[in-house]
Amino acid sequence: MRQIICIVLFLIAAGSAPGRAAPDFAKLNLALADGVVIPAYRAFAARAQTLSEATTAWCAAPSADRQAATRAAFREAMLAWQRARPVIFGPVAANSRALRIQFWPDRRGTGERHLRRALAAADPALVAPGGLAGQSVALQGLGTFEQLFHDHAGNAYACSLAAAIARFQQDIARQIVAEWTAPDGFRKSLVPPAGGNASYASAKEAATDFLKSLSTTLDIVIDQKLEAPLGAIFAEAAPRRAESWRSGLSLDNIAANLEVLADWFAVPGGFRDQLGRAGAEALGIGMEKAFRATALQARAISIPLAQAVADPAHRPQVKALLEEVRNLRLLVREAVSSELGLSV
Repeated sequence: MRQIICIVLFLIAAGSAPGRAAPDFAKLNLALADGVVIPAYRAFAARAQTLSEATTAWCAAPSADRQAATRAAFREAMLAWQRARPVIFGPVAANSRALRIQFWPDRRGTGERHLRRALAAADPALVAPGGLAGQSVALQGLGTFEQLFHDHAGNAYACSLAAAIARFQQDIARQIVAEWTAPDGFRKSLVPPAGGNASYASAKEAATDFLKSLSTTLDIVIDQKLEAPLGAIFAEAAPRRAESWRSGLSLDNIAANLEVLADWFAVPGGFRDQLGRAGAEALGIGMEKAFRATALQARAISIPLAQAVADPAHRPQVKALLEEVRNLRLLVREAVSSELGLSV
């Protein structure tokens, strides 16, 4: 049924409509930056600070309550990152920051090898302020924090390393916010003057980066977050290839990705409004609704993804979710990009 709805939306949008106007790419870029992207990075910085404080308190005086507070803080930090993660350009792309926040997928077990060596060495310098700077991205991110919390909770040095990672995440998030919002920061580059700037030749070029980010996020959800743990057949299900499988956040992460992409359409001046200017109002409204409905579909799966892919009763729900995300990707690549005159 949802597939039919998507096809109808495509046909409506593909037809000519009266009152077509060129999209306002400068307005689109600033709407997304001010209404969604910068608030998402600020939220991640705030949640990383909470995670740092909770982990430091837990390490100083371990207790069940402080462990629970750290678990909750990690959940909020990870979900905040998932809302910021769709942006694949700008300050987060500098110095491999996205990988330093979350080194995943790690199919070769690089992070586990680095972590094993770090725990064996128990070097005090590594967990001192600034000690993680310059280290491997495989040792700095939220995935390593998750593994330390779940697999090494009774190890004092592991707790100190987790606290160091949380501080590192707080610092990197603050750097990203500062580089977006500085008077001559990345936000300003999204509306280039005539002749362009160091980042973009035109506002349309910057808008193309936003649309590419949207499409790439759907690629990641499809290829890495759903297809990889599902496997081609039931016997090939790979639960530990699910993102954040230890903490059971795989489906929440996907829902957060989809919800923030819905916000990219809903924010005033965003993709929905620009599609309306282009005469494709039905497509813009439908895309926002489809993203939100698919996020709800992810949340409706009642057991963690790592269990659902290997459970005969729940695996069809995961496959249905995968099909809906594929539909979203098709609409973004074929309909949205065409109506806005942007190339993915």
